[in-house]
Amino acid sequence: MPNVNFRRAEYAHALPTWTTISDCLKGQRAIKAKGDAYLPRPETSKGSTSQSSARFKRYLERAVFYPVTQRTVEGLTSEVFSEPPVLGLPTTGEIMREDIDGAGTTFEQQSKKVLQEVISLGRAGLLSDFPTIEGDQPTTLAQLQSGEIRPRIIYYTAEQIINWRETAIGGAVKLSLLVLLESTEEPTDDEFEVETAPRWRVYRRTDEGVTVEVWKEESSSSAQGLSSDAPTNYVLEMEPVIIRSSTDPLVEIPFEFVGALNNDSTPDNPPASGLSEMNIAHYRNSADYEHSVFLVGQPTPVFSGLDTNWAKEFISGKVALGSENAVALPKDGKASLLQAAPNSMPVEAMKHKEDQMKAIGARLLEPGGAAKGTATEAMIAKSSDTSILASASRNVASAYKKAFEHALLFLGITDEVVVELNDEFAAMSLNYQERQEVVAAWQSGVLTFDEVRQVYEKRGLTKHEADDARDINANGTLPSF
Repeated sequence: MPNVNFRRAEYAHALPTWTTISDCLKGQRAIKAKGDAYLPRPETSKGSTSQSSARFKRYLERAVFYPVTQRTVEGLTSEVFSEPPVLGLPTTGEIMREDIDGAGTTFEQQSKKVLQEVISLGRAGLLSDFPTIEGDQPTTLAQLQSGEIRPRIIYYTAEQIINWRETAIGGAVKLSLLVLLESTEEPTDDEFEVETAPRWRVYRRTDEGVTVEVWKEESSSSAQGLSSDAPTNYVLEMEPVIIRSSTDPLVEIPFEFVGALNNDSTPDNPPASGLSEMNIAHYRNSADYEHSVFLVGQPTPVFSGLDTNWAKEFISGKVALGSENAVALPKDGKASLLQAAPNSMPVEAMKHKEDQMKAIGARLLEPGGAAKGTATEAMIAKSSDTSILASASRNVASAYKKAFEHALLFLGITDEVVVELNDEFAAMSLNYQERQEVVAAWQSGVLTFDEVRQVYEKRGLTKHEADDARDINANGTLPSF
């Protein structure tokens, strides 16, 4: 039997990292649900197994997971979408601007999700989905406007793209096999209950054109096939169908990989990997800190100089503390509070990791890092050190451009599509020293007013229109860009 659930080695290698990042993005509940996968059990030689489990449960409950990874990814996405995306579509394809997937999702909403996936996991996918047309009848405008027939662009997460194969054709490498893991709702005897089962959408490039088919588990009422050790049999739910454009079969699989580094089929290193690992390390320090506070955080009363008779007669085994209660003590008896010295090590470790997480998050946004010592080093860095966020933004825009062009083929449209996402961020504004260098270059004639103005406009530092600024500074004083 064919194993349609086969996962490529690259996928299997990246999956544990993707899972960790995804759990961090989901937040504290998802992290704690994994138990000792993220929070090792404290070593102890006392008590039974049940007592040890109970202690770990309380240790886990007191720990605090801070949503740093989630907030960083959301903040970086907001930086890109602080400027609205540019989308230029032919009139006939405008329906996809406000409903890109047939479920009412707008292009901007979906592109935000795709960018978040790329910023965090370094990988996503866009499928241009075509409805099946009977025969070779062209789609009519009325069918398109009514929504009876229309192309869609579906977004797939990194975890859903489980297998692919590429073939060199005419000097170009083309996708020849693609397997996408999906889930579908299955009917039950109870109308209110819902069961989900996996299914696999398979695209192939053949001599007749691109085909699509859908596979499911032989026993589709059970979703245990993905995790069971027993062999799973797979059967076709939908026989292979040739995908057509307006009339002709497609010659390329209408799918675009999206990556953090580039848009090829190889999974890129996840940009949020280091941040998520540090986030979990911070969570472990938090567990130790909260455990320490619980054990020794409250002062303990201590009484000395009491004999057994005195304790029984005057204290009776109980001590009421507070200004309204007096404690009878014998001659030379003493009372004090035992207060543990502050344990600052977990707190210092947490603060250290918080600083590291800030630095990692900033590195995703800012090009460069440490100052370059020589002009040659600076030149090399400038040519290769684009910020990860800017690279991801451009890759998402490029993938959408191709995805829209694939989708428009269904309508017989080959017009150019324009997709642009913001890749100049306000958080990357020039610092004081950089401003001095730009103005000095203007003063010395290396840069013109317009060139300097362009630098400042891209960094969001201007208040006046260019012509107004030129008029204001017509007396020859330094321009207030």
